[in-house]
Amino acid sequence: KEEDGSQGEEGSSFWAFFYHLRANMLSFLDWAAEDPDRAFVKAMVLGERRAMSPEATETFNRSGIAHLLAISGANIGMVALAAYGLLRPLISFIRFDLFPHLPWTLRPSRVASLLTLGPVLFFALLVTGGYSVARATLMVAVYLVARTLDRERELFYALILAALTILLVQ
Repeated sequence: KEEDGSQGEEGSSFWAFFYHLRANMLSFLDWAAEDPDRAFVKAMVLGERRAMSPEATETFNRSGIAHLLAISGANIGMVALAAYGLLRPLISFIRFDLFPHLPWTLRPSRVASLLTLGPVLFFALLVTGGYSVARATLMVAVYLVARTLDRERELFYALILAALTILLVQ
């Protein structure tokens, strides 16, 4: 295993894809971002904190905003919100009344909720986050599936399910 928790070159092709994509994104940020902001952008977007100078990290710690550098539930929520916000208007142009043989009623909001799972899971795998990313991803996934199935959406139950899943995986 690599320092950042990824499998590196020896992992399966599934993990190798995310490893290489992440490396390419970091290389792009090296090229595109200006030097004083580069490390901060890497930390905010991909959770890559190794490029941060010790002085910058200490400044974030002393000011009490070091949590902004960590990929967490807020990042997962922003990805979900952005994906849903982009998908929902696009899907509203599809005529779902053309599918009367389906056992459930298709609505643009349900389909957008289901399709939002893709970008959320993709981002979670890309950032190779820890338990906070896993918990947030599970909670968002439970919420989106409940929304898709038109079930009651209780965040407390989503949190319990995420905690139990993490405990079982450990």
